[in-house]
Amino acid sequence: MDKNEKITQFLDYGGNELFSSLMCEGVKHSEGIDRLVQLLCAYSDRCRFIHGRSAAYRFMIARAKLNHWLGPGSNDLKSHRLTADDRERIEGQVGDYIKSGGAKKRYAKRLAECAAVVAVLITAYYLVYMNIKDRIENNRQLEYYNEQIIVELKDATKNELSLTIHTTENAPKFVFLDKMPKINCNTVNGDKLELEIDISEEIQTSQDDRADYTHKPETLHLFGRDYYCDFEQGDYRAELNFYYFDDDGSRVDLPTKTFEFSL
Repeated sequence: MDKNEKITQFLDYGGNELFSSLMCEGVKHSEGIDRLVQLLCAYSDRCRFIHGRSAAYRFMIARAKLNHWLGPGSNDLKSHRLTADDRERIEGQVGDYIKSGGAKKRYAKRLAECAAVVAVLITAYYLVYMNIKDRIENNRQLEYYNEQIIVELKDATKNELSLTIHTTENAPKFVFLDKMPKINCNTVNGDKLELEIDISEEIQTSQDDRADYTHKPETLHLFGRDYYCDFEQGDYRAELNFYYFDDDGSRVDLPTKTFEFSL
């Protein structure tokens, strides 16, 4: 016997009694029908394990009690009768529920939806993780390349600072200086200077030797006249910005390199 037949059989056996139990004081006819449909749907999900019409009736009464659907007048089992239209509506709605797969199908759908949400979250987490990981690895590589650029003070006068710059063999073949260094200074007489000039267009021309560096040491001359000052005794910090071109020809900026020295 299939589920639809069991529903029909139960309605013949105890449909009126169960409906009367649901039609307690204050419950409208349509509301009682809807509650009866819900109980029969729940019964259809478990009817294979509920043997006998009496057991089915007890199961649905227990479910109605759990839902707080039993109240004053529920004990009058002959107070209401289902009409032919009621039976047709009930059997049609429960039949549609059974045809859709019932609770098992709903649970499977919810499980699939949850699995889809979890999959999306895992994918999003993985993409974020990989993005962060790539950024960390990229930053580490840039920091490493930055450490492969060696800057040393070669000579110093009040009019000129000479810096020697070269790269190790682990650095990109060519690194380029973006612009002249920014210099901060605390002089011995207490002056604090921030020296900066912008000749970036000049320094990036191919004729300017200050533009690119390799593992061969080259000297970068910083003239006091360009910074509008004399290089007095004190503690200095020079900030140099280098970059290189990757295999795709894209410019890659390295972190600002700081070089500290005293005069």
